[in-house]
Amino acid sequence: MVRIADILKLRERQEKSPSKTPDERREKTPLSPSFESEPKSSKENGKVFRFSVLTETGKPPVSARYESPASLSPYREGESQGTADEMEGPRRYVAEAIQSSEANQTANAQDIYRRAVTLAQGILEMAKTGEEIKGQEMHGVIQDIIRGLTFGNKELLNLACSETVEASTGFLAAKMANKTILAVEIGIGKKINKSQLFQLGMAAFLSDLGVTQVLDVVTKKDVLTPEDWEKIREIPAKTVEILQKIPDLHQVVLTVAEEFRERSEDTAVQVQALQKMDPFSRIVALIDVFEALTHDRPYRARMMPHEAMRLILHGGGKKFEQETLRLLIDRIGLYPIGSWVKLSSKEFAKVVETNPGQPMRPGVKVLYDEKGRPLEEPVRLDLSKNLSIQILQPVAEKEIQKLTQKNA
Repeated sequence: MVRIADILKLRERQEKSPSKTPDERREKTPLSPSFESEPKSSKENGKVFRFSVLTETGKPPVSARYESPASLSPYREGESQGTADEMEGPRRYVAEAIQSSEANQTANAQDIYRRAVTLAQGILEMAKTGEEIKGQEMHGVIQDIIRGLTFGNKELLNLACSETVEASTGFLAAKMANKTILAVEIGIGKKINKSQLFQLGMAAFLSDLGVTQVLDVVTKKDVLTPEDWEKIREIPAKTVEILQKIPDLHQVVLTVAEEFRERSEDTAVQVQALQKMDPFSRIVALIDVFEALTHDRPYRARMMPHEAMRLILHGGGKKFEQETLRLLIDRIGLYPIGSWVKLSSKEFAKVVETNPGQPMRPGVKVLYDEKGRPLEEPVRLDLSKNLSIQILQPVAEKEIQKLTQKNA
Protein backbone atom coordinates (compact mmCIF):
# COMPACT_ATOMS: atom_id res chain seq x y z
CA MET A 1 0.00 0.00 0.00
CA VAL A 2 1.36 3.38 -0.97
CA ARG A 3 0.55 6.06 1.60
CA ILE A 4 0.35 9.78 0.95
CA ALA A 5 2.81 10.27 3.80
CA ASP A 6 5.39 8.31 1.81
CA ILE A 7 4.70 10.35 -1.31
CA LEU A 8 5.03 13.63 0.58
CA LYS A 9 8.28 12.60 2.26
CA LEU A 10 9.75 11.45 -1.01
CA ARG A 11 8.75 14.69 -2.72
CA GLU A 12 10.18 16.78 0.14
CA ARG A 13 13.55 14.97 -0.05
CA GLN A 14 13.64 15.40 -3.82
CA GLU A 15 12.98 19.13 -3.61
CA LYS A 16 15.81 19.59 -1.06
CA SER A 17 18.32 17.73 -3.19
CA PRO A 18 20.52 20.31 -5.03
CA SER A 19 22.47 17.83 -7.12
CA LYS A 20 19.76 16.87 -9.61
CA THR A 21 17.09 18.63 -11.59
CA PRO A 22 13.42 17.73 -11.01
CA ASP A 23 13.35 15.81 -14.31
CA GLU A 24 16.48 13.86 -13.36
CA ARG A 25 15.01 13.05 -9.97
CA ARG A 26 11.82 11.73 -11.56
CA GLU A 27 13.80 9.56 -13.94
CA LYS A 28 15.96 8.07 -11.18
CA THR A 29 13.27 7.64 -8.51
CA PRO A 30 12.17 3.98 -8.31
CA LEU A 31 8.44 3.44 -8.54
CA SER A 32 6.44 1.08 -6.40
CA PRO A 33 4.99 -2.04 -8.09
CA SER A 34 1.47 -0.57 -8.05
CA PHE A 35 2.68 2.49 -9.92
CA GLU A 36 4.74 0.51 -12.42
CA SER A 37 1.73 -1.57 -13.41
CA GLU A 38 -0.26 1.50 -14.42
CA PRO A 39 -1.44 1.64 -18.08
CA LYS A 40 0.24 4.03 -20.52
CA SER A 41 -2.84 6.25 -20.65
CA SER A 42 -2.21 7.33 -17.04
CA LYS A 43 1.26 8.71 -17.80
CA GLU A 44 1.72 12.35 -18.63
CA ASN A 45 4.73 14.62 -18.69
CA GLY A 46 6.95 11.98 -17.11
CA LYS A 47 4.75 11.64 -14.01
CA VAL A 48 2.77 8.57 -13.03
CA PHE A 49 -0.26 9.05 -10.85
CA ARG A 50 -2.77 6.55 -9.61
CA PHE A 51 -5.94 8.14 -8.27
CA SER A 52 -7.19 5.01 -6.54
CA VAL A 53 -3.92 4.74 -4.61
CA LEU A 54 -3.86 8.39 -3.66
CA THR A 55 -7.37 8.29 -2.25
CA GLU A 56 -7.10 5.07 -0.29
CA THR A 57 -5.52 6.60 2.78
CA GLY A 58 -5.86 10.34 2.41
CA LYS A 59 -7.74 13.21 0.85
CA PRO A 60 -6.71 16.59 -0.49
CA PRO A 61 -7.12 19.56 1.86
CA VAL A 62 -10.75 20.44 2.48
CA SER A 63 -12.60 23.50 3.71
CA ALA A 64 -12.42 24.30 7.41
CA ARG A 65 -16.18 23.77 7.54
CA TYR A 66 -15.58 20.03 7.57
CA GLU A 67 -13.61 18.62 10.47
CA SER A 68 -12.10 15.37 9.23
CA PRO A 69 -11.53 12.70 11.91
CA ALA A 70 -7.95 11.87 12.82
CA SER A 71 -8.22 8.55 11.00
CA LEU A 72 -8.36 10.42 7.69
CA SER A 73 -4.97 12.04 8.18
CA PRO A 74 -2.25 10.70 5.86
CA TYR A 75 0.17 10.76 8.80
CA ARG A 76 0.62 8.20 11.53
CA GLU A 77 -0.05 9.23 15.08
CA GLY A 78 2.91 11.10 16.51
CA GLU A 79 4.49 11.69 13.10
CA SER A 80 5.63 15.25 12.45
CA GLN A 81 3.51 17.03 9.84
CA GLY A 82 5.80 20.05 9.48
CA THR A 83 4.88 23.70 9.46
CA ALA A 84 2.27 25.15 7.13
CA ASP A 85 4.99 26.69 4.93
CA GLU A 86 6.91 23.43 4.75
CA MET A 87 3.83 21.45 3.79
CA GLU A 88 2.44 23.89 1.22
CA GLY A 89 4.54 22.47 -1.65
CA PRO A 90 3.86 18.76 -0.96
CA ARG A 91 0.14 19.38 -0.49
CA ARG A 92 0.00 21.20 -3.78
CA TYR A 93 1.87 18.29 -5.34
CA VAL A 94 -0.74 15.78 -4.12
CA ALA A 95 -3.63 18.01 -5.24
CA GLU A 96 -2.08 18.37 -8.69
CA ALA A 97 -1.59 14.61 -8.86
CA ILE A 98 -5.26 13.98 -8.09
CA GLN A 99 -6.43 16.62 -10.59
CA SER A 100 -4.13 15.22 -13.27
CA SER A 101 -5.41 11.70 -12.63
CA GLU A 102 -9.04 12.84 -12.79
CA ALA A 103 -8.45 14.69 -16.05
CA ASN A 104 -6.68 11.69 -17.59
CA GLN A 105 -9.40 9.29 -16.49
CA THR A 106 -12.16 11.53 -17.82
CA ALA A 107 -10.48 11.95 -21.21
CA ASN A 108 -9.73 8.24 -21.46
CA ALA A 109 -13.28 7.24 -20.49
CA GLN A 110 -14.83 9.67 -22.96
CA ASP A 111 -12.66 8.27 -25.75
CA ILE A 112 -13.59 4.66 -24.92
CA TYR A 113 -17.28 5.51 -24.61
CA ARG A 114 -17.34 7.44 -27.90
CA ARG A 115 -15.68 4.54 -29.71
CA ALA A 116 -18.10 2.03 -28.16
CA VAL A 117 -21.16 4.04 -29.27
CA THR A 118 -19.72 4.59 -32.76
CA LEU A 119 -19.00 0.87 -33.10
CA ALA A 120 -22.51 0.02 -31.86
CA GLN A 121 -24.06 2.35 -34.44
CA GLY A 122 -22.15 0.59 -37.21
CA ILE A 123 -23.10 -2.87 -35.96
CA LEU A 124 -26.77 -1.93 -35.66
CA GLU A 125 -26.74 -0.72 -39.25
CA MET A 126 -25.09 -3.96 -40.43
CA ALA A 127 -27.60 -6.04 -38.47
CA LYS A 128 -30.45 -4.07 -40.02
CA THR A 129 -29.23 -4.54 -43.58
CA GLY A 130 -27.97 -8.11 -43.16
CA GLU A 131 -24.34 -7.18 -43.77
CA GLU A 132 -21.70 -9.48 -42.26
CA ILE A 133 -20.55 -8.52 -38.75
CA LYS A 134 -16.98 -9.41 -37.81
CA GLY A 135 -16.33 -10.24 -34.18
CA GLN A 136 -12.78 -8.87 -34.12
CA GLU A 137 -14.11 -5.35 -34.67
CA MET A 138 -15.50 -5.40 -31.13
CA HIS A 139 -12.51 -6.92 -29.35
CA GLY A 140 -10.49 -3.74 -28.91
CA VAL A 141 -13.32 -1.63 -27.48
CA ILE A 142 -14.50 -4.30 -25.04
CA GLN A 143 -10.94 -4.95 -23.87
CA ASP A 144 -10.50 -1.20 -23.28
CA ILE A 145 -13.70 -1.12 -21.22
CA ILE A 146 -12.47 -4.05 -19.13
CA ARG A 147 -9.04 -2.46 -18.68
CA GLY A 148 -10.53 0.91 -17.69
CA LEU A 149 -12.92 -0.53 -15.10
CA THR A 150 -10.30 -2.94 -13.74
CA PHE A 151 -7.96 0.00 -13.10
CA GLY A 152 -10.75 1.89 -11.36
CA ASN A 153 -11.78 4.41 -14.04
CA LYS A 154 -15.18 5.25 -12.52
CA GLU A 155 -15.83 7.92 -15.15
CA LEU A 156 -16.92 5.06 -17.44
CA LEU A 157 -19.73 4.30 -14.98
CA ASN A 158 -20.64 7.98 -14.95
CA LEU A 159 -21.07 7.95 -18.73
CA ALA A 160 -22.98 4.66 -18.70
CA CYS A 161 -25.42 5.98 -16.09
CA SER A 162 -25.89 9.55 -17.30
CA GLU A 163 -24.94 10.04 -20.96
CA THR A 164 -27.88 11.07 -23.17
CA VAL A 165 -28.40 11.00 -26.93
CA GLU A 166 -30.58 13.11 -29.19
CA ALA A 167 -31.35 10.92 -32.23
CA SER A 168 -34.57 8.85 -32.09
CA THR A 169 -32.63 5.59 -32.62
CA GLY A 170 -29.36 6.76 -31.04
CA PHE A 171 -30.43 5.35 -27.69
CA LEU A 172 -30.00 1.83 -29.09
CA ALA A 173 -26.27 2.34 -29.71
CA ALA A 174 -25.81 4.04 -26.33
CA LYS A 175 -27.71 1.17 -24.72
CA MET A 176 -25.24 -1.35 -26.14
CA ALA A 177 -22.29 0.60 -24.72
CA ASN A 178 -24.02 1.22 -21.37
CA LYS A 179 -24.97 -2.42 -20.86
CA THR A 180 -21.44 -3.56 -21.63
CA ILE A 181 -19.90 -1.18 -19.08
CA LEU A 182 -22.42 -2.02 -16.36
CA ALA A 183 -22.23 -5.78 -16.96
CA VAL A 184 -18.42 -5.78 -16.82
CA GLU A 185 -18.53 -3.81 -13.56
CA ILE A 186 -20.84 -6.45 -12.07
CA GLY A 187 -18.53 -9.16 -13.41
CA ILE A 188 -15.56 -7.51 -11.68
CA GLY A 189 -17.60 -7.55 -8.47
CA LYS A 190 -18.15 -11.29 -8.95
CA LYS A 191 -14.37 -11.67 -9.35
CA ILE A 192 -14.56 -13.52 -12.65
CA ASN A 193 -11.36 -13.72 -14.70
CA LYS A 194 -10.54 -11.44 -17.64
CA SER A 195 -11.34 -14.05 -20.27
CA GLN A 196 -14.83 -14.46 -18.81
CA LEU A 197 -15.17 -10.69 -18.44
CA PHE A 198 -14.57 -10.40 -22.17
CA GLN A 199 -17.29 -12.96 -22.98
CA LEU A 200 -19.67 -11.22 -20.56
CA GLY A 201 -18.96 -7.87 -22.18
CA MET A 202 -19.50 -9.33 -25.65
CA ALA A 203 -22.76 -10.97 -24.55
CA ALA A 204 -24.08 -7.72 -23.08
CA PHE A 205 -23.02 -5.74 -26.16
CA LEU A 206 -24.83 -8.05 -28.60
CA SER A 207 -27.72 -9.28 -26.43
CA ASP A 208 -30.60 -7.72 -28.35
CA LEU A 209 -29.50 -6.96 -31.91
CA GLY A 210 -32.88 -8.29 -33.01
CA VAL A 211 -34.38 -4.88 -32.22
CA THR A 212 -33.07 -3.78 -35.63
CA GLN A 213 -35.81 -5.91 -37.18
CA VAL A 214 -38.60 -4.17 -35.23
CA LEU A 215 -37.47 -0.55 -35.14
CA ASP A 216 -41.01 0.64 -35.85
CA VAL A 217 -42.05 -0.85 -32.51
CA VAL A 218 -39.09 0.03 -30.24
CA THR A 219 -39.13 3.68 -31.36
CA LYS A 220 -42.90 4.02 -31.06
CA LYS A 221 -44.16 6.79 -28.78
CA ASP A 222 -47.72 5.48 -28.50
CA VAL A 223 -49.01 2.71 -26.26
CA LEU A 224 -47.95 -0.70 -27.59
CA THR A 225 -50.67 -2.89 -29.08
CA PRO A 226 -50.92 -6.70 -28.64
CA GLU A 227 -49.42 -7.01 -32.14
CA ASP A 228 -46.48 -4.85 -31.06
CA TRP A 229 -45.84 -7.08 -28.06
CA GLU A 230 -45.81 -10.13 -30.31
CA LYS A 231 -43.03 -8.52 -32.36
CA ILE A 232 -41.07 -7.71 -29.20
CA ARG A 233 -41.27 -11.34 -28.08
CA GLU A 234 -39.58 -12.30 -31.35
CA ILE A 235 -36.49 -10.19 -30.63
CA PRO A 236 -34.45 -12.98 -28.93
CA ALA A 237 -34.96 -15.37 -31.85
CA LYS A 238 -34.08 -12.64 -34.36
CA THR A 239 -30.97 -11.78 -32.33
CA VAL A 240 -29.77 -15.39 -32.38
CA GLU A 241 -30.27 -15.51 -36.16
CA ILE A 242 -28.00 -12.48 -36.55
CA LEU A 243 -25.36 -13.74 -34.11
CA GLN A 244 -25.12 -17.18 -35.73
CA LYS A 245 -23.64 -15.46 -38.79
CA ILE A 246 -20.77 -13.90 -36.80
CA PRO A 247 -17.68 -16.14 -37.08
CA ASP A 248 -15.89 -17.50 -33.99
CA LEU A 249 -18.47 -16.17 -31.53
CA HIS A 250 -18.40 -17.87 -28.12
CA GLN A 251 -21.43 -20.05 -27.38
CA VAL A 252 -22.25 -18.13 -24.20
CA VAL A 253 -23.04 -15.02 -26.30
CA LEU A 254 -25.69 -17.01 -28.18
CA THR A 255 -26.99 -18.48 -24.92
CA VAL A 256 -27.46 -15.04 -23.34
CA ALA A 257 -29.24 -13.77 -26.45
CA GLU A 258 -31.54 -16.80 -26.47
CA GLU A 259 -32.41 -16.44 -22.78
CA PHE A 260 -32.96 -12.71 -23.14
CA ARG A 261 -36.74 -12.85 -23.09
CA GLU A 262 -39.78 -11.63 -21.20
CA ARG A 263 -40.29 -13.55 -17.96
CA SER A 264 -43.51 -14.85 -16.51
CA GLU A 265 -45.42 -12.81 -13.93
CA ASP A 266 -45.82 -15.94 -11.81
CA THR A 267 -43.26 -15.80 -8.96
CA ALA A 268 -42.73 -19.55 -8.78
CA VAL A 269 -42.11 -19.74 -12.53
CA GLN A 270 -39.70 -16.78 -12.28
CA VAL A 271 -37.61 -18.51 -9.60
CA GLN A 272 -37.45 -21.76 -11.54
CA ALA A 273 -36.50 -19.99 -14.78
CA LEU A 274 -33.83 -17.96 -12.98
CA GLN A 275 -32.16 -21.09 -11.64
CA LYS A 276 -31.92 -22.55 -15.15
CA MET A 277 -30.47 -19.42 -16.75
CA ASP A 278 -26.78 -19.03 -17.54
CA PRO A 279 -25.02 -16.87 -14.90
CA PHE A 280 -24.19 -14.29 -17.58
CA SER A 281 -27.85 -14.18 -18.63
CA ARG A 282 -28.82 -13.28 -15.06
CA ILE A 283 -26.40 -10.35 -15.10
CA VAL A 284 -27.47 -9.06 -18.51
CA ALA A 285 -31.17 -9.40 -17.64
CA LEU A 286 -30.81 -7.15 -14.59
CA ILE A 287 -28.51 -4.67 -16.31
CA ASP A 288 -30.91 -4.33 -19.25
CA VAL A 289 -33.79 -3.35 -16.98
CA PHE A 290 -31.72 -0.90 -14.91
CA GLU A 291 -30.24 0.74 -18.03
CA ALA A 292 -33.64 1.08 -19.68
CA LEU A 293 -35.24 2.64 -16.60
CA THR A 294 -32.45 5.18 -16.04
CA HIS A 295 -32.27 6.47 -19.64
CA ASP A 296 -34.69 8.33 -21.88
CA ARG A 297 -36.78 6.34 -24.31
CA PRO A 298 -39.02 7.59 -27.14
CA TYR A 299 -42.12 6.77 -25.08
CA ARG A 300 -41.02 8.02 -21.61
CA ALA A 301 -38.48 10.06 -19.68
CA ARG A 302 -35.71 8.48 -17.59
CA MET A 303 -36.08 7.66 -13.90
CA MET A 304 -33.72 8.73 -11.18
CA PRO A 305 -31.48 5.77 -10.22
CA HIS A 306 -32.98 5.40 -6.75
CA GLU A 307 -36.47 5.32 -8.30
CA ALA A 308 -35.37 2.63 -10.75
CA MET A 309 -33.86 0.61 -7.92
CA ARG A 310 -37.06 0.89 -5.90
CA LEU A 311 -39.05 -0.38 -8.87
CA ILE A 312 -36.65 -3.29 -9.40
CA LEU A 313 -36.80 -4.22 -5.70
CA HIS A 314 -40.61 -4.02 -5.68
CA GLY A 315 -41.90 -7.46 -4.83
CA GLY A 316 -38.52 -8.55 -3.47
CA GLY A 317 -36.70 -8.50 -6.79
CA LYS A 318 -37.80 -12.07 -7.48
CA LYS A 319 -37.07 -11.72 -11.19
CA PHE A 320 -33.36 -11.32 -10.59
CA GLU A 321 -30.51 -13.16 -8.91
CA GLN A 322 -30.04 -11.74 -5.42
CA GLU A 323 -26.23 -11.71 -5.57
CA THR A 324 -26.28 -9.78 -8.86
CA LEU A 325 -28.85 -7.38 -7.41
CA ARG A 326 -26.63 -6.80 -4.37
CA LEU A 327 -23.65 -6.08 -6.60
CA LEU A 328 -25.71 -3.64 -8.67
CA ILE A 329 -26.57 -1.71 -5.50
CA ASP A 330 -23.02 -1.96 -4.12
CA ARG A 331 -20.99 -1.16 -7.24
CA ILE A 332 -23.36 1.09 -9.17
CA GLY A 333 -25.12 2.42 -6.08
CA LEU A 334 -28.39 4.07 -5.22
CA TYR A 335 -26.52 7.22 -6.18
CA PRO A 336 -24.45 6.22 -9.24
CA ILE A 337 -21.22 8.02 -10.09
CA GLY A 338 -22.08 11.24 -11.90
CA SER A 339 -25.44 11.76 -10.17
CA TRP A 340 -26.21 14.86 -8.07
CA VAL A 341 -27.26 14.98 -4.43
CA LYS A 342 -28.20 17.56 -1.81
CA LEU A 343 -26.31 17.16 1.47
CA SER A 344 -27.41 17.81 5.04
CA SER A 345 -25.16 20.89 4.85
CA LYS A 346 -27.66 22.15 2.18
CA GLU A 347 -24.88 22.13 -0.40
CA PHE A 348 -25.00 20.33 -3.75
CA ALA A 349 -22.48 17.64 -4.62
CA LYS A 350 -21.68 15.26 -7.43
CA VAL A 351 -21.12 11.58 -6.66
CA VAL A 352 -17.58 10.61 -7.69
CA GLU A 353 -17.07 7.25 -5.97
CA THR A 354 -19.18 4.40 -4.66
CA ASN A 355 -18.46 2.63 -1.37
CA PRO A 356 -19.30 -1.09 -1.60
CA GLY A 357 -21.34 -2.13 1.39
CA GLN A 358 -22.43 1.47 2.06
CA PRO A 359 -24.60 2.50 -0.92
CA MET A 360 -26.11 5.41 1.05
CA ARG A 361 -22.70 6.95 1.76
CA PRO A 362 -20.69 7.41 -1.46
CA GLY A 363 -17.73 9.69 -2.10
CA VAL A 364 -18.82 13.11 -3.35
CA LYS A 365 -17.37 16.37 -4.59
CA VAL A 366 -19.15 19.44 -3.17
CA LEU A 367 -19.42 21.98 -6.01
CA TYR A 368 -22.24 24.40 -5.11
CA ASP A 369 -23.48 26.09 -1.96
CA GLU A 370 -27.08 26.02 -0.78
CA LYS A 371 -28.05 28.75 -3.27
CA GLY A 372 -26.41 27.07 -6.23
CA ARG A 373 -23.35 29.33 -6.28
CA PRO A 374 -20.11 27.55 -7.25
CA LEU A 375 -17.58 27.08 -4.46
CA GLU A 376 -14.22 28.74 -4.92
CA GLU A 377 -12.60 25.37 -4.25
CA PRO A 378 -14.51 22.07 -4.67
CA VAL A 379 -14.44 19.86 -1.58
CA ARG A 380 -14.07 16.07 -1.74
CA LEU A 381 -15.85 14.12 0.97
CA ASP A 382 -16.02 10.42 1.68
CA LEU A 383 -19.41 10.12 3.38
CA SER A 384 -18.51 6.67 4.70
CA LYS A 385 -15.96 8.42 6.93
CA ASN A 386 -17.52 11.87 7.37
CA LEU A 387 -20.49 10.56 9.33
CA SER A 388 -21.69 14.00 10.39
CA ILE A 389 -22.81 14.70 6.82
CA GLN A 390 -25.42 12.71 4.95
CA ILE A 391 -27.41 12.82 1.73
CA LEU A 392 -30.77 14.51 2.07
CA GLN A 393 -32.05 13.69 -1.41
CA PRO A 394 -30.98 13.05 -5.00
CA VAL A 395 -31.23 15.99 -7.39
CA ALA A 396 -31.99 15.85 -11.11
CA GLU A 397 -29.26 17.32 -13.32
CA LYS A 398 -31.75 19.73 -14.90
CA GLU A 399 -32.37 21.21 -11.42
CA ILE A 400 -28.64 21.81 -11.03
CA GLN A 401 -28.59 23.50 -14.44
CA LYS A 402 -31.45 25.80 -13.40
CA LEU A 403 -29.58 26.78 -10.23
CA THR A 404 -26.34 27.52 -12.03
CA GLN A 405 -28.07 29.50 -14.79
CA LYS A 406 -29.87 31.54 -12.15
CA ASN A 407 -26.55 32.45 -10.52
CA ALA A 408 -24.62 32.95 -13.75
